[in-house]
Amino acid sequence: IARGEVDGEVVMQIGNGTYLPKHCEYFRTAPGLAPYYEKADLVVGHNILGFDYPVLSAYTAIDLTQIPTLDTLTELEKILKHRLSLDALARATLGSTKTAGGLDAIRWWREGSAENILKIAEYCCYDVKITRLIHEHGRDRGELYYQDRFGQKRTVKVKW
Repeated sequence: IARGEVDGEVVMQIGNGTYLPKHCEYFRTAPGLAPYYEKADLVVGHNILGFDYPVLSAYTAIDLTQIPTLDTLTELEKILKHRLSLDALARATLGSTKTAGGLDAIRWWREGSAENILKIAEYCCYDVKITRLIHEHGRDRGELYYQDRFGQKRTVKVKW
């Protein structure tokens, strides 16, 4: 994770900005996601049902609710009866942290500089990477970790 390597297919939507990714496939507009959603066995995200899909639904004719989806936030909330941030899972499970938070990305977008657009792209790419690693850890080992409000490392069993 520290070297920024990702195995497997990564696809980015870059919109109309000037940033051009060098190490992954990309396209400019959201309708380009349709073939990836249609061929996906499973789309995995952390809060994908509460954030990503509602945002993307404005840019595609696909009914995103019909796509096989695993929302790690939703699944963990069902088990624990409270929400866990992606950063909390990454810290305890992977020994890594997110590069920034969602509010940072919103601020960068509003400021609009080319440098900030690059920060958003890097932030999103890293979030996807951490989400993938969290999913794979849970799938392969049947458990994830987090710290409770008292700072104790806890285990949560998952079946995905």
